[in-house]
Amino acid sequence: MALALAWLAREAIRSQRVARLAIADEAGVQWADFVSLGGRPQWVSVRGRDRHNPILLVVHGGPGVALSPFPERFRLLEARFTVVQWDQPGAGRTLGAAGLRMPEGLNQGQIVDDGIRLAEILGRRFPGRRIVLAGVSAGAVFAVEMVRRRPDLFATYVGIAQPVDVPAQEQEGYSRVLRRAMHLRDESSVRALEAIGPPPYASLGDLLKERRIAERLAPDRAGSVGLWLDVATAPDYDLRDVVAYAMAPGWNWNAEQFLGRDLQGPWMRTVLKPLSSGPPVVLIQGAQDDITPTSLASAWLRRAAVAEKLVCIVPGAGHNAILSAPADIDAVMTHVVSPLAQGIRPHPEALSTCVLP
Repeated sequence: MALALAWLAREAIRSQRVARLAIADEAGVQWADFVSLGGRPQWVSVRGRDRHNPILLVVHGGPGVALSPFPERFRLLEARFTVVQWDQPGAGRTLGAAGLRMPEGLNQGQIVDDGIRLAEILGRRFPGRRIVLAGVSAGAVFAVEMVRRRPDLFATYVGIAQPVDVPAQEQEGYSRVLRRAMHLRDESSVRALEAIGPPPYASLGDLLKERRIAERLAPDRAGSVGLWLDVATAPDYDLRDVVAYAMAPGWNWNAEQFLGRDLQGPWMRTVLKPLSSGPPVVLIQGAQDDITPTSLASAWLRRAAVAEKLVCIVPGAGHNAILSAPADIDAVMTHVVSPLAQGIRPHPEALSTCVLP
């Protein structure tokens, strides 16, 4: 009986979200389906109020943490961009359709390949539309490689919570989280962090403990309240997809193919080379991001040989600014990224929080 009532409540909330999110604009676009990428069906959703706007292709992070269950957090962007969400292999509806099984031998290069294929498909489906590529957290590593391989496909690159040097960011991140715990006088977190010790961590378990503390102490944690309800009532998600998300099997891939259970996987050695060419680059960083510190991302961008480059800071935000501060993200995209995507240099005072790296 309780399960039946829970299901009815879920369906009622889901129906309300579907109605609230419907795009009624005559020039709008609202489309979602599985697309074959690399021989695998992968979930792609396309939403925007004017199909003539530039395309915003979002490469989510995790890996394995799809952003498609949170369309409300991208609603502001839909006025100026056609927003494309892509559930990568091992994430969201793509994982659900695969029967909760990870693709055998999946690696970073294959995700980059799939992302490039999707960008090519979007270029054909929306001819003449410029494509803005947005990489989020770990997805920003994949996105940078997409730009490096095919700079011709993208009008602008936006890195949100951009990783650039994982060994260095783990060292700095640990110190920042420990200082935050001390500042908050959270003695239990201080003890736990001191027991783990600074990187390199002894095990994957130690890394995940540090991440849980970092997320719990994040300054914008309140802005992420309700995310699990959003997943449970995601408009396009059925029960299998919700279960897939809750199981977070993307972390299994991290453990075995990305992080490595002994923390010797490829991600832990990631150090991005600066871009030697390509479109304008805008980094959007939470002012208090303890996981991908702005100092490292800014130093990386400083060395990039691209025509335009800016670092935009989201005040009061941590690592999850993409979900906790949608209005701030929209401001950067409206006043800085949108002009760049149209070949227009933004006015120096367009947004006071954006500076040269």
